[in-house]
Amino acid sequence: MPPIEQGRNTSKPLHLLIVEDCDDEAQLVVSLLSEGGYAVVSKRVETAEAMRAALDRGPWDIVISDYYMPQFDGLAALRLLRKNAPNIPFIMVTGTLGEEVAAGIMKAGTDDFLLKDRLARLGPVVERVLREAEERRQRKRTEEALRVSEERFRQIAENIREVFWMADPQIQRMLYISPAYEEIWGRSWTDLYENPGSSLEAVHPEDRERVIKNLAVKKDGLPFDHEYRIVRPDGAIRWVRDRGFPVKDKAGQVTQYVGVAWDITDRKQAEEKVRNLNAELEQRVVQRTAELEATNQELEAFSYSVSHDLRAPLRAISGYVNMLIEDNEKQLDEEGRRKLGLVRKEAAHMSQLIDDLLAFSRTGRQSMQSAEIDMCALAQQAFDECAAQTPGRNIQFKLHPLPLAQGDFALLHQVWVNLISNAIKYTRPKGVAVIEIGGRTEGGELLYYVKDNGVGFDMDYAQKLFGVFQRLHSSEEFEGTGVGLALLQRIIHRHDGRVWAEGKLNEGATFFFTLPRSVAAGS
Repeated sequence: MPPIEQGRNTSKPLHLLIVEDCDDEAQLVVSLLSEGGYAVVSKRVETAEAMRAALDRGPWDIVISDYYMPQFDGLAALRLLRKNAPNIPFIMVTGTLGEEVAAGIMKAGTDDFLLKDRLARLGPVVERVLREAEERRQRKRTEEALRVSEERFRQIAENIREVFWMADPQIQRMLYISPAYEEIWGRSWTDLYENPGSSLEAVHPEDRERVIKNLAVKKDGLPFDHEYRIVRPDGAIRWVRDRGFPVKDKAGQVTQYVGVAWDITDRKQAEEKVRNLNAELEQRVVQRTAELEATNQELEAFSYSVSHDLRAPLRAISGYVNMLIEDNEKQLDEEGRRKLGLVRKEAAHMSQLIDDLLAFSRTGRQSMQSAEIDMCALAQQAFDECAAQTPGRNIQFKLHPLPLAQGDFALLHQVWVNLISNAIKYTRPKGVAVIEIGGRTEGGELLYYVKDNGVGFDMDYAQKLFGVFQRLHSSEEFEGTGVGLALLQRIIHRHDGRVWAEGKLNEGATFFFTLPRSVAAGS
C-alpha cells in the first residue's frame, strides 16, 4: 500500500509509521494529526516483515501501533522497533486497558499509550512524545560530545610532560592530577586524592614557608605563579614552576582552581651557571681593574721620571750651548755658530718629542667627560688658534655646517687642532692655502673632514700616517715629531669612531674621522 499523504499548509512535517491491520483506523490517526497541524507522510504495515522493511527504508519520526492485532500485536511491534530503531518514539493505541496490560506496555518501553475512545488527545500526546524524544537525542548528543571532550582532555593530560591539576577553591581536595606528577615528584599521583597536603610535604624545607604564603593568595580568588624546590623520595632535588588560575561561575564565585606545573631544573641550573660565571667575570674585572690602576700609576710614575730625567740633561745642553755662544761669540766662526745652533735646535726638538710622547701616553688613560658639542664652533676656535701662530700666511678657510657631536670637549678640541695645524703646515709651499672643513650624517655615524690643497701624499703609504714617529716628509721639509696623527687616532678610537685619509702627491689631502651618532647629539 502506498504511503498516505494528507495535511494542511503547515511547518510541522511528520513521517509516521502506523502498525495497524485496519485501514480505516490508520486513516483516522492521520486525519487527527493533520487536524492538529502536522503535514503527515505515513505508511501502514501489519506484519513484522513489512515493519522491518519500512524501518530499513525510513526515516520515521514516530511509530503508532494498535495493541490488539491477530497476527502481529503491539508488543511485538514495540520489541521489533526497540531492537532495530531504539531511538524512534512509540505510542501504543488500545481499546481497553487493564493494569496488567498497562504494566506490560510500560515495561516493554513504550513512550506513551492512548485509549481509542480518547484519540482526540493524539495531537498533544504526539507533540509531547516528539519533544521528549528530541530532548533525549539532544541530551545524548551533549553527553557524547562531553564524553569525546573528556576523552581528548584525558589523552592530552595523561601524555604531556607537564602536570595538569584541578582542585576545589580552597585546595583542600584534588579533583584531578595528571600522571606526569609521578615522573616529576616521584610520588604516586593517586595518593593526592586522599591526601592533598602530601604535595606540600614534598616542598623543600627552605621554600615551604614561602610556598604556603603564596598559596594563601588562592583564598582571594587570584591567580598565582611561583617557583620552588621539591625533594623526591630518592633525595633528588628538583625545581618546579607552578601556575594556578581560578575558575569562576556567573556570580563571580570561585568554583575550582586549575593549573599546570612543570620541571624547570635544567633552566635553574643554567641560570646558576650564568650567575656563577657573571660573579667570576665581575671578580676578574675587579682584579683586572686593580691591576690596570696599578699599571697606570706605574706608567704615570714612569712618565714623570722620564719627563724629569730627560728634561734635566736637555736643559743643561741648551744652557751650556747658550753660554758657549754668549761667552765665545768672537772666537766662534760662522761654522761653529751654525753647529751650536743645530745642537740647540735638536735639544728643542727632543723636548718637543718628550712632550708629544707624554701627551700620547696620557690620552689613553685620562677619563672622558661626555657632553654635547657644537663642532662648528669648536672647529672655528681651533682654526683661529692655529692661524694665529702663522701670521702673514694667505689662507682661505671654508667652514661648512657641521652636525652636533657627543664627546669629550678637550679631546675633540685636540683633534681639530692637530688636523688644522697639519693642513696649515703642509700647505706652506702654496701661495694661497685653501683649507675646507665639512661634515654630514651617514647612517649611525657623524662624519667630519678637513681638506687642504697642500703637498698631499702617496696613497701607497697611507697606512703609515697614524703610526707613532711615522712621517712621510723629512723634518728638514716640515717640522714635527710624527706623534700628532697617532694621538688623533687614539682620541677618535676612544670615542668609538674611525679615522682615515685620502691624498695625492702635490694635489692635497683630506682627513676624515667619524663619531657615533647619539640621540643627545641629534643629527
